Amino acid sequence: MHTLNTIVIPKVKTIVFANQSLFKDNRHMNLAERTKLAREHAKLSQEELADKIGSSVDLIRKIEQGNRKTTTFVVKIATACKVRPEWLDDGSGEMTDGLYVEDVRIKTAVLLMQELPDYALDEAIKGLDSVSKLSKMAK
Repeated sequence: MHTLNTIVIPKVKTIVFANQSLFKDNRHMNLAERTKLAREHAKLSQEELADKIGSSVDLIRKIEQGNRKTTTFVVKIATACKVRPEWLDDGSGEMTDGLYVEDVRIKTAVLLMQELPDYALDEAIKGLDSVSKLSKMAK
């Protein structure tokens, strides 16, 4: 099994993945290649992915071998692998939104904090740090 290294190029809409020294632009990948890349990104085996989406391992194998050109499981696979469904379906846009958080409240807070000017972000972090310390003392 080869390990994948991620190289993010600023101002480019697509994340480029490198398999050893071979660079490949993932906009030209097919569903089979995108599914395998998504599964490996999530560090899941074919069996684990099948279990997470409620399908058979045979279906995952068929998709990854290119024997299935489409699947009704695209959204479930994307969700299980934490990739964008649009990317998995047709390769459009970025593979991920770059934020791997299960709790929507935390994701919302991070997205809001990205919009803050530096001085306000520093104050927000200080406030969160204080709340964190208080909650640890209350335990």
